[in-house]
Amino acid sequence: MKRIYHLAKRFFGALSDREISSEDRQWVESHLGVGEFALWGRMPNHDQRHAVAVSRRVESALLVGNNSPKSSTDWIEVSLMHDVGKLPSRLSVLGRANATIVWGVAKKLRIPSSRLGHRVDLYVNHSSIGAALVIEAGGSIAASDWARNHHRHDDKALVVSEMIPAQIVQILSAADDD
Repeated sequence: MKRIYHLAKRFFGALSDREISSEDRQWVESHLGVGEFALWGRMPNHDQRHAVAVSRRVESALLVGNNSPKSSTDWIEVSLMHDVGKLPSRLSVLGRANATIVWGVAKKLRIPSSRLGHRVDLYVNHSSIGAALVIEAGGSIAASDWARNHHRHDDKALVVSEMIPAQIVQILSAADDD
């Protein structure tokens, strides 16, 4: 039920084309390298707003108490870049909603995403695509790793990345699944 609520909230939030504030844009730029910021800047407004919201929640959680070996800036970079792999699919908000529903049915029927059309396949595989895009843009290995693994969890246990400590995985996941 939580997943359905999350997806519905994202869908209705994505219907607005409102840009992020100049303050948020400057904050994002301060946490990303030049190549990453250029890649991030190609994301649609609704994805940028989502990335900022997730990253602000990560920042808040880290301020409460973090014994991480990396600084909070590193984890903000990781959270800002997690959905850049959606770019190549060029799907609209309705196209993404459709792809999510079709993929949910196809998985249960064991139909591979490659049989659902090129753009749907790209969207379904945005995690691995994002991981490659992050590296091409000069991003960190941790940001690439999170882009690849940010959907690899279920209600029972989180897959812990080799690059990201378990406590940070929990923070990143909670911030994305608001």
